[in-house]
Amino acid sequence: PQHWSGCAGLVVLAPHLVRVKGKDVGLPHKSQASERQLSDGLYYDKDDDLYNGGSAFKITARDARGVVVTIIADNYFGYCKKEVKTQLAYATNVYGQAEEEHAGGCIAYPCFDLGEEVDAGNLGKVAASGNAAYLGSTHAHLSASLAPRTFDDTLAILGDSVVVQEEGHAVDREFSDIHYVPEDAKFSMLTQSVRWTIKGKESTVNLKPRVTYVIPSGYKIEMVKKGSTALNKGAGTKASKSGVYETWHLKGTLAEGANLHKPATVSGGGKSEISKRLEDMIKYGPVYVNDVIEDFDAIQVMLSKDYSNIMLPTAETQHPLGTTPIASLLDARVSMGAIVNLFTPNPDFTTEHLAFIDSVPTYQRELLSVIKQYYKAEWKEEWRQHFFTDAVNGALGHELKYRDSPVLSSVIRVGFRSRNDARVPLQSAETESLHAAWKTYTLRQDFFPCSKLQTEDDITASVVVPAQALKGVNFRETRASLKFSQNCEFRLFQRPDDAIHRGYDKMTEWDMAKPGNFISNFEPLDRKAVEDIVEEVIGFEKFTEPMQERLSSFLEAGFPQHVVSSAHPRIVNGKPTANPRYLQDSMEITDPRAFHLGAVATRLARHVPLGEAVHTPITGVLCGRRNNQAEGKIPALACHNPVHYYELPELFMEITSSMTGKSPSTTGAGSEGALTKGPFNMLNQVHDLNAAVVSYAMMETSVFISSAGVIGPKKQVDHDISLLVPEVWSRMREEERSADWLISNGFLDKIPDIVVNGEKIAASVLGYRINSKFVAAFFGRVFQNPHLVFDPDMLQPELQDETSYAESVKTIIATNKRVAEMYLKDGGADMAVPPLKALLHIMATGEYKGMTLESPDFRAMWTRDNIIKSEWYMDRLKMMQSKEVERLKRGLEYTQNFVKGPDSCAGDWKGQQIVQDLQLHARISSIKAQLQKVQHADYLEFLRGSLGVDPAIYTAPNNNYERVLPSVLN
Repeated sequence: PQHWSGCAGLVVLAPHLVRVKGKDVGLPHKSQASERQLSDGLYYDKDDDLYNGGSAFKITARDARGVVVTIIADNYFGYCKKEVKTQLAYATNVYGQAEEEHAGGCIAYPCFDLGEEVDAGNLGKVAASGNAAYLGSTHAHLSASLAPRTFDDTLAILGDSVVVQEEGHAVDREFSDIHYVPEDAKFSMLTQSVRWTIKGKESTVNLKPRVTYVIPSGYKIEMVKKGSTALNKGAGTKASKSGVYETWHLKGTLAEGANLHKPATVSGGGKSEISKRLEDMIKYGPVYVNDVIEDFDAIQVMLSKDYSNIMLPTAETQHPLGTTPIASLLDARVSMGAIVNLFTPNPDFTTEHLAFIDSVPTYQRELLSVIKQYYKAEWKEEWRQHFFTDAVNGALGHELKYRDSPVLSSVIRVGFRSRNDARVPLQSAETESLHAAWKTYTLRQDFFPCSKLQTEDDITASVVVPAQALKGVNFRETRASLKFSQNCEFRLFQRPDDAIHRGYDKMTEWDMAKPGNFISNFEPLDRKAVEDIVEEVIGFEKFTEPMQERLSSFLEAGFPQHVVSSAHPRIVNGKPTANPRYLQDSMEITDPRAFHLGAVATRLARHVPLGEAVHTPITGVLCGRRNNQAEGKIPALACHNPVHYYELPELFMEITSSMTGKSPSTTGAGSEGALTKGPFNMLNQVHDLNAAVVSYAMMETSVFISSAGVIGPKKQVDHDISLLVPEVWSRMREEERSADWLISNGFLDKIPDIVVNGEKIAASVLGYRINSKFVAAFFGRVFQNPHLVFDPDMLQPELQDETSYAESVKTIIATNKRVAEMYLKDGGADMAVPPLKALLHIMATGEYKGMTLESPDFRAMWTRDNIIKSEWYMDRLKMMQSKEVERLKRGLEYTQNFVKGPDSCAGDWKGQQIVQDLQLHARISSIKAQLQKVQHADYLEFLRGSLGVDPAIYTAPNNNYERVLPSVLN
């Protein structure tokens, strides 16, 4: 009982049972079936009627302990996996204190380009010489620790887990390519060295690629190739030859990451994409100038221009350069972010400055950022001499160079071009259908994609913990309850939508090139088919090297007879299926180094001793929705902009119906059930919703929803927003992730009801949405020109097509009403916690006991303070106490009975050995102590702020939980 909830499950795959008769399974005759059974088709008419019409089915038996047995009459892996998910969800409900969530997630550590030289002591400060390591106030805030850390702190915390070297640094025992260096370490790409002073003596080591250097604050510095999008797998220091547009840079990574949780995400909503590589969407190339002399003259004007009077007298925002007089933008006090803000249109700017911004070509804005990024204080005013172009045919070229290498620019895809684009419309419908024409936007010069740890993908177990029970959390953490999530799978059932484009999805090609894969819905290719693929050289070379090697080696071998390619899904009805699948090994298995590095860096930042847990609670919640244009009988679902915020009542309207648009794994709009778990639940879905109400209220973390598919009916984005969100959210401060703060500072707009063709459309159910101010401030930490990323009609989709917008909102409202009526009809609403019960009635009928959606009394029901004081919440805690006492007593009875035999029989040496090896007497004492603790009145206070157990599970009609479980001894 110390480590087991008492729940257990079994799944049996028996495809031959599709011939079982409905009568034999126990279905009632049609004449005796209830209204619900008639509605669900759970009856037989003729004695030889097959169960479920002879199609695949499952039948389940379960009891109140959480013991479940399921038989599935099919052999599809997906059905088996989802049944495991269903059984786990059942266990979390029966045991309590936990949720099973249909979620994706990652810990995203923001990364920055530190240039070619950096002094670790200057991080977060203004540098006096060398590269200006000051990356802005946000970088300084996110990289700060509670107190300054020293190398002595590192050694004291990590102890025997590192080996101190004679040069004065230390090497990780588990991963020899992780090095710990003193706080004054100076990194130089010019000399390819790391040097520091220790005990009055300067020490130097070589700066190596594929080695991570960790300073005492937990900040990580690496020598990496900018411009390379290749996968780096495994350790080692060997460097491959750089491409034309690949240059070595220093990359800095924060010690603290943002733990981003994507629950209740509908099919095609980007559940997996939140943890995927951003690099596949990025293209690198040279920085171009028109005329280098004239452009440099223009840059000099921008550098030395007086910007002191650019703000309107009525301005509500701060001057981008602050209040300190600045003579030049090359001043080390001016960060890259300040320059981005200076050249991003702002309604608080004067007309003159807005006109000046508009007069500067985008390539010159990037050129200004290049000069700023590379500039060293010792250059003073002589920055021009460090940059040049080649001469081409006797004239100045256009490709900017620094030292002996091209200066790099990077752009990222955010959507696809179409014939509907206002600024740059495509001329060809065929090109549009190929999704080959990208919309790309320039990234900041100091940007590197986040380092991500994949933490969730589909089956997630989560728990909410009172913060007072924890120690060693981030020093800025102020929430009273914290949520933690855990991936429950070693292998993840992926649908690699983009792998059909050869060379694009590098991770999928790397995965599928390995032996021992589990693959579904990919075409089995024989040798003739593979020969044709390989001989079509232009297409074959688009594959990454691992997939090329996989296909080539197949041709050379005599066995097996077939192979699969990541770009060749199974052909169904003459065309490739949209649902190819494979099992991807969890990142925890394939890259344990990344998890070790993330944990040890955070440990150093927080000064958490070795042996104590490093807690990484969820810091951002971003659900995902799928949008689609109208198509035939499928209605439009295209009223959301890139990111919305929902207050809890509107959020639970959204996630109770979990409405999805058309996606590769769905056939059209419809409800996926509460929290997208409708098909995967063996209890009424209201129990999951009850737990979710408590969970979100306790953690007080603002819940946002990001869009996939389309923005409005005319803007195709696929999963680009899902991939971008971690970059933006990880670069936000704690208060900036709070919707209350964003609303009060004008970064979110409340969506108003509108009138279309004389009809009032209740668009306010869509909550709040990001606006141009949000994009400028927060996407500006990623993009060079953030104001260009989203057109006005993407931030306000109704501008694309007002009728489509109205129809989308009406479809959502109608679905919400239909789903709520089901809860009222089947009794689920009567088992709902009070705030949810009121909401279901309001969704179905428009009011509950005189309250509407906007009534203050109704909205007050959702606050943490009111919930935690309520009688119904205390009932959840009392039920948890009762069930835990019952579980511990059952376990104690079993354990005592187990040891009774060996203890009373002197000759039972084997039994006595087992008792001794398992330390069962000590366990019995521990169980008794825990039982005493749980039975005490203080235990309820200990639980306050957690989820408890839903009492309605044990009082619900037809659940058969009122019976007393038999003793384990009988």
